[in-house]
Amino acid sequence: MSFKNQFFSNETQSLTIMKTIFKYFIYTALLTGLLSCKKDDIPRTPDFSKFMPEATPKGTPAGTVYAQQIGPAGGQVRSADGLLTLDIPAGALSANTNIGIQPITNNAPLGAGPGYRLTPEGTTFAKPVKISFKYNDQILDGGLPDFLWIATQKEDGTWLGDRRSTVDKNTKTVSTETTHFSDWVTGRFINLALVPDKKTIRVGESVELELTGFLSKDEWGDDLVPLAHVSSGSDDLVPVDRFAVAKEYHAFDIGEWTLNGSKVPVNNANGSLDSYYDGLHAEYKAPAKVPSTRTVAVSLSLSFNKTTGGKSTVMLVSNITIVEDEYYAITTIGGREVNYYDSMEYTYSGKPRPKDKGQAGVLLTGNELNLIFTSPTPDFSSLNIRLKGPKKGINGTCVNESAYQVAYTDNKSGFTQYLNAYRDQKWNSVTSLCEGRTKCSEINVTLTEYTGEKGSAVAGKFSGIVYHVPVGTNCPAPVPLAISGEFRLLLPK
Repeated sequence: MSFKNQFFSNETQSLTIMKTIFKYFIYTALLTGLLSCKKDDIPRTPDFSKFMPEATPKGTPAGTVYAQQIGPAGGQVRSADGLLTLDIPAGALSANTNIGIQPITNNAPLGAGPGYRLTPEGTTFAKPVKISFKYNDQILDGGLPDFLWIATQKEDGTWLGDRRSTVDKNTKTVSTETTHFSDWVTGRFINLALVPDKKTIRVGESVELELTGFLSKDEWGDDLVPLAHVSSGSDDLVPVDRFAVAKEYHAFDIGEWTLNGSKVPVNNANGSLDSYYDGLHAEYKAPAKVPSTRTVAVSLSLSFNKTTGGKSTVMLVSNITIVEDEYYAITTIGGREVNYYDSMEYTYSGKPRPKDKGQAGVLLTGNELNLIFTSPTPDFSSLNIRLKGPKKGINGTCVNESAYQVAYTDNKSGFTQYLNAYRDQKWNSVTSLCEGRTKCSEINVTLTEYTGEKGSAVAGKFSGIVYHVPVGTNCPAPVPLAISGEFRLLLPK
């Protein structure tokens, strides 16, 4: 998640959540079926007979190894990015050892932030070593720090979450102890997520929303507990109307579904919304015409009482955008939203082109795909995203730090140009020169539809930062501008 669900807490969560919460917890177990299923026909407990812990490939290197020699006297080793710290006590090692920290990709279920491979792999210690991960807003991604824990991967690719993990909000760290070295990452142990968390649909179309998550069996008495994924495709798992959660909580209670704040059932200018399957699923249908707020919010609230006293509420949100046509584009640049029509779709259909929208199009030239967005008058602002070697999935735009991969020109501000590759400059007062080097801000473009065939659809989304370098003395700092958007456009025939 990226997950972008919004969490709201009425009180500060206890740091002891991490220590015992996984002994008995069950997250959302979902079952696809017919809408005609009656509430009373649905069993209330999941079948764990086919429980399969989640396995993923091992993380791949994402940076150079930092190594430091530590002897029997102990010491501290910190990763090059400063996000991971190892505190090795005296007596943990019997001889001098080169302790290495290798950044790796975080492939853990609900992983959050970077991962690390601690070397030499398989090293064991006479005394526990403290592992501390720093977290920040980017790692939290809208979630509560209380829901962080540390996980490690076994040789078979399955993951173990460490319920001894403790969160320190003062130092913004999550820590645990270990006597062995392997791959370690941070993640979230609660995946209270609406799926989809974001969706674009046409007027009159519908979308189903559901709760997904992870569950853990309570048979393992160790501090490290396996995780398994639960989705609507898991036919051996069934819906539960309460989440049985450890000793700290009585249970999570499913609350109310709302559409822009209106409780279900809803049927108004923003569309209709109703829930079913004990409240774990809901269906939203877009209205016949685009509402005044093009993007509507479907929310589900969950509440829980703590055995230690106090109440908390979790609010999950899915943002649904309604568009008129099958082919469209929407961008948000510097906080300003612009809507576009697909010039090819209107050309093929012979329909009159709207005057209140910009034009958008895609061109494939050789091995380069160009996404072109031109705003309506009197703006004439333009955005061009150029991809080399386009493919379905995630595409990066920083290719050899080329300065022309993404370009945005804002004509309202005097033809100001923003690029994702720019010169990061600093003034040298000794030499009276502007010094610097070219830097590249990656624009992530995810293509959800792409074959490269003429007349076929190209769909996806993008987000990132472009920069304008002002002209002036003493090397003025580059000015950032956030860009994002989504599209479904036609390649010319």
